[in-house]
Amino acid sequence: MPENRKYFIDTIRILATLLVFISHYTDYFSFGSLNAMRDLFAGTLGRIGVSIFFAVSGYLVANSLSNRYGLLTYYAGRVIRVLLPYNIAYFSFSLLILSLSVFDSSYFTIAPLSNIITNNGDYKNILPVIFGLDGILNAHFDTNFYFFTGEWFIGTIILLYVISPLIYNGIKTNAFCVVLYSAFLITTSIFSFSYATNEINNAYWFFLARLPEFYLGMLIYKFNAFLLAKRTIILIVLLALSFAWCLIRISLWNDTFIANSILPMSPWSMFFSLPLIGISFILSNIINEKFNMSTINSFSKYSYPFMLLQHVVINTFITRFPIESFSAFGYLALMFIFFMATAATAIFVKKISSPLEIAALYRIKCLRESDGEGRLRTKG
Repeated sequence: MPENRKYFIDTIRILATLLVFISHYTDYFSFGSLNAMRDLFAGTLGRIGVSIFFAVSGYLVANSLSNRYGLLTYYAGRVIRVLLPYNIAYFSFSLLILSLSVFDSSYFTIAPLSNIITNNGDYKNILPVIFGLDGILNAHFDTNFYFFTGEWFIGTIILLYVISPLIYNGIKTNAFCVVLYSAFLITTSIFSFSYATNEINNAYWFFLARLPEFYLGMLIYKFNAFLLAKRTIILIVLLALSFAWCLIRISLWNDTFIANSILPMSPWSMFFSLPLIGISFILSNIINEKFNMSTINSFSKYSYPFMLLQHVVINTFITRFPIESFSAFGYLALMFIFFMATAATAIFVKKISSPLEIAALYRIKCLRESDGEGRLRTKG
């Protein structure tokens, strides 16, 4: 049922985006009367959202690879879908911030492009931006590339896209081989984390360490019919596992910053994140069956540009408010303002990138349909 499948994926994409946004926003409230909200929600919601984001990416990749005409077509499509919005978001928001420096000179140094405008910068530092790898390189190696929009996990997803055809082969076999392949990927993830711990910063952000979540999305794509048919019993089991994990972790590793208890930055997080991914997919299916979510789901097309922009919007403007003295109402009101500002900017980016994406994808389609002599079979 492709329509239902599309709808529940849209709902999950919106959920993941909101969780990351709320986490990043709440993280600033570490002082004042609202610091308890930061301990409860910041980090926790973001890590959950990122895990769901990886699984959704795996699901969509499996869908693309199952209908592919060739690897070059697949990779070209990924490049267009990921890098066009990324670059448009980066340069358009940079120009916006630089424009604001006309009214307040402190804005000038916020956008890294100011390094190129003056004589302080190195043009080579803009190259990782073009390929969407600036965030992950800054996070892993403390490099000085011109990171601005986006998140570290965009680069992680890009690297997972590169190896995704190899990962996809693991879902095309029988159930027994799928189990063995899953065990292999989990083992690879754990060993990759151990290696990365000694080599780079933020080892759990290393792309190989996030294989299980990405692959789980692929498995959900393949076994979606089974998941729906047995969803009640599966949901009960997954909820029980999640509750047991939270109970054990909070009792043994109690931390005021709750994310460190139930979602530590290590492979231990999989005991919570993987069941939670299954729960989110099942509940999204149920919600879309019970309610007409078409209006809400229609906004999912803005999820990616929203994800690119949300953190930089918050970072740029939140320090200009006396948030340490905010009430709960102030917290919610400012969050709504930032949400609407980010949404408006994301819609702007999408309006620019969407026609370019469609044109580029159509060009690839025409090339794919060209005959052996290279003549295009254009259709009127």
